[in-house]
Amino acid sequence: MASQEIHNTCYCNIEYKDFKTGFSFNDIRQMLWKESQEKREKENHYMFITRHTVLGRWHEIKQRLWKEHQDILDEYGCDCQLESVKIKNIADEDENII
Repeated sequence: MASQEIHNTCYCNIEYKDFKTGFSFNDIRQMLWKESQEKREKENHYMFITRHTVLGRWHEIKQRLWKEHQDILDEYGCDCQLESVKIKNIADEDENII
């Protein structure tokens, strides 16, 4: 939990709770169903898919995407952050003119 508290908000002011994966519940369920079918064919292993299974996988995906989002921002910077710096610089210049 400590790591989530430290990285709760990224540089572009998106909070973890507002970060979206782009997947719906049914999308994740379909992924799990396909994975279940493949395991059944290869390993003769049945995977029981419940609501809890879907939500757990969805949480894993969100955490992975959040980490990738943070890593990309650390490596390449953030357009939102650069834009806010430009706006601040323009505002500072306007104050100096007046």
